[in-house]
Amino acid sequence: MGKFEKYLMILVAITITTLILGNYNVSATEFIVGDDQGWDIPASLTMYSTWASQQKFSVGDVLVFNFLSGVHTVGLVESTAFDTCDTSSTISVISEAPARIPLQEIGQLHFICTVGSHCLSGQKLAINVTDNSSLLFSPAPSPSPSPLSAPMDSSSSIYTPFANFYLLSSLVFVLLF
Repeated sequence: MGKFEKYLMILVAITITTLILGNYNVSATEFIVGDDQGWDIPASLTMYSTWASQQKFSVGDVLVFNFLSGVHTVGLVESTAFDTCDTSSTISVISEAPARIPLQEIGQLHFICTVGSHCLSGQKLAINVTDNSSLLFSPAPSPSPSPLSAPMDSSSSIYTPFANFYLLSSLVFVLLF
């Protein structure tokens, strides 16, 4: 086996190992909250709960709240504040649209609009984030900020570690030849 074939086999082995053990979410989904309606006072009190019940949210997915800045907000709250629409105990609030929220942990998340009586009018969303069942292993726990503390901008990507691996591997491969 020549030098080229040896390095090619090493690159293939590293790639396969990374795909199996790297546990990267390569099938992430970007959800537009409320679809065409966006994040607005809904026509029905159950509109957002109905919308959420038709989705499957997984770690690595991204929620996108489209709304008019200055008219609505996206507030992350605990379940009790969600149930009562208590806007005084928000964990964090985003007031600039669009709000992009990466789903980083398994569990329940609760969002409300903190403006006026919008939440009482049904502008609130509760979701359940699960692990990605397409992965062979459950996601490794990692310390991460709250979902609203580091919203993604349009230039960021949830594939960065995966892409960095391939970039580095390709560079090593090219330098060896």
